[in-house]
Amino acid sequence: MADVATPQSSFRTLAATTDHPYTFDAAFTENDAKIILTSSDGMSYRVHAFTLRTTSGFFRDMISLPQHDSLESHEDTINLDETSNVLGTLLRMISGFGVLKWSSYDEVESVLAAAQKYDMRGPLLTIRSAITSPLFLEQPLRLYAIAARYEWEEEARLASKYSLRLSLHDNKHAKILDRIPTAYILRLFRLHRSRRDEFKKHVTRDNGCFGIQNCPYCHECVQNSALGHLTNLIIWEMDRHPAGDELLEGRWKEWPVYKGIACTNGGGTFSSLGYEARISADIKFCLQSLPSTI
Repeated sequence: MADVATPQSSFRTLAATTDHPYTFDAAFTENDAKIILTSSDGMSYRVHAFTLRTTSGFFRDMISLPQHDSLESHEDTINLDETSNVLGTLLRMISGFGVLKWSSYDEVESVLAAAQKYDMRGPLLTIRSAITSPLFLEQPLRLYAIAARYEWEEEARLASKYSLRLSLHDNKHAKILDRIPTAYILRLFRLHRSRRDEFKKHVTRDNGCFGIQNCPYCHECVQNSALGHLTNLIIWEMDRHPAGDELLEGRWKEWPVYKGIACTNGGGTFSSLGYEARISADIKFCLQSLPSTI
């Protein structure tokens, strides 16, 4: 988990001021708010000290009670490292203004990092409650990476379930996987591998294929037949997409090996030999029994 920042390390200046050419966010312009936070790209925000002290452990330690005889002329300016997109969103959350719909994972991750940095529990909880919406579940590995970083176990389990639609061996996922803490990445790979291994163990039980030991046409062992080849392809598909959705939908019936001759010794199709129903039922039964989350 990311460390919480210390006041000494995370702002550039803290100074009294009465005359400075600020550009203010329209939602943060109250003159009686004497703390002025300025983003890295020059947007400023007037915020009440009470708001910062009660919502941020970081600012609670930084901001002392007023000690000036005249508060009308005294303002504290704090220059922060975050951009206005990040800082504006964060301040709206702690000020009760609400947040527009999240537009991307990059936005969420930036605000999360700032909330963690400034020890703002409220925004962390708000984002956590929204992070499992359909928009974010479309990219389960990014959701899993966030959940792992902040040790959000429930969200990590949900993300791991949706990740089963993906192949972790695909190079396009490498950068995201590299960001996931070791303990969590091992759990994710273990889930994917266990589904494949348990599936293989089930469909090749008793030296057969989907519970079929011998071809009903020629009575020879099916493992070296077209059925054996089809079985290996189905296992390979489970390795690529451990959710097994396409197998459950019967996409394997579109494969050339299935459309060919099922028994090289005497002909017959998979359907005529009764394989289709057996395979479909066995796939469904097995998938229902496999682990689905870390």
